[in-house]
Amino acid sequence: MMSNYPPNFTFDLNTDMGTRFDWLRRNVFGKVLEIGCSKGALFDGMNLDVTGLDLEKHKIPNPPYNNFVLADARNIPFTDKSFDCAVLAEILEHFVDPLPVLKEAMRVAKHVIYTVPNEFKWDKSIGPFANNAHLQFFDFESLGEFLKSADVKFTVREMNYNGWSFFVGTCHNHNIKGGLVKVEREYLVVEK
Repeated sequence: MMSNYPPNFTFDLNTDMGTRFDWLRRNVFGKVLEIGCSKGALFDGMNLDVTGLDLEKHKIPNPPYNNFVLADARNIPFTDKSFDCAVLAEILEHFVDPLPVLKEAMRVAKHVIYTVPNEFKWDKSIGPFANNAHLQFFDFESLGEFLKSADVKFTVREMNYNGWSFFVGTCHNHNIKGGLVKVEREYLVVEK
């Protein structure tokens, strides 16, 4: 996929993207499915049991990625609740209809953690809305409505740092009655 970020623009897992990925690393547990894992760098060096899933073939060279599965996130080839935790790290915005992706993640895992960009609050120098692979743009309200439509309990936290803004959160489908959903609005501002 092509993007239209400014020339010479790079992502650095340890700096620009580290803060939200650090949040993911702190919240993942048990047997993990990383949906849209790309080259499998997110959990590199951690003592985890991780299966990577992506639509494109990637060589996953190092543990903890014990397995790689070539599959569509809308049709995951695992039985219900096969994983303790599914990770959707900046995946939902790449789908015209992300609801089937979230529902599949909820089906195969007991717990889902996610991140999505909040490009409405990105610094102009970063190039908000420039990545043509992003098909969805979430603000707090639209993300909350999307998660409510999935009929899951969820949390949403906004994380802002170095001109970036992202939503991070969790989804659970334990004991949902009548579509009741708890929304938490919490801000984490990180200065580096």
